[in-house]
Amino acid sequence: MKKNLFLYPALFIVGAFIACKKDSPAPPTIIIGTVTNKTTGEPVVGAYIDCSIWKEEWPSPQTQNHSTYSDSDGNYRLEIPQEFRFSFSAVYYVGKFLTFVDPVGTSEILLGETNSVDVALIPRDGFLRLKMNNSISQNDSLYVIFFSPTMAAQPYLGGALTPSNLPYKLIFGSSAEEVFALPSEEFVGVYWGPKMFMPLMNSPFRDSIYLFRDDTVDFVIQF
Repeated sequence: MKKNLFLYPALFIVGAFIACKKDSPAPPTIIIGTVTNKTTGEPVVGAYIDCSIWKEEWPSPQTQNHSTYSDSDGNYRLEIPQEFRFSFSAVYYVGKFLTFVDPVGTSEILLGETNSVDVALIPRDGFLRLKMNNSISQNDSLYVIFFSPTMAAQPYLGGALTPSNLPYKLIFGSSAEEVFALPSEEFVGVYWGPKMFMPLMNSPFRDSIYLFRDDTVDFVIQF
């Protein structure tokens, strides 16, 4: 009978181990990577990593912002609790680089494990200075749209860049100018007219201009 006295502590220890194992949380899904300048290969500091997480809850899931920024070495880290679903939608740096939409793409993200997703951003390092002069007095409104082949080649972006403050309003004898940052080392299409036009082929006037890296090129419209 004395042997049975040792049996109960052993069962207690095994039971406690099983209970702890059941209560231990599932490992998170981790996504790490480095954001670089596609042209120079240098790390991009302060790029915004756009990520949202949510639980499938009734009647509607509550979405939480889970975004972060790349650090001084261009590195980032996303840690997603396994009970959450997530959307890693884009990486961007407003004004300096083109937005990289859907960084994961066709990569397979393994839940509960560490995954590596590096991102190379295309710089907006060509500068077009648009100069507008109303010297004809036929119209006081001007619509301008730019077309970048590099932008057109990126998924989800499209190639057209439309200024946010259209139409430009200039009375006879007045002038204005604005600088736009675009991908460099390519010809950029410039389309303009007194009324809004789409598609681009419907514009009454068009031309193109080559943008050099880290340089500003003037484009003048007289109307």
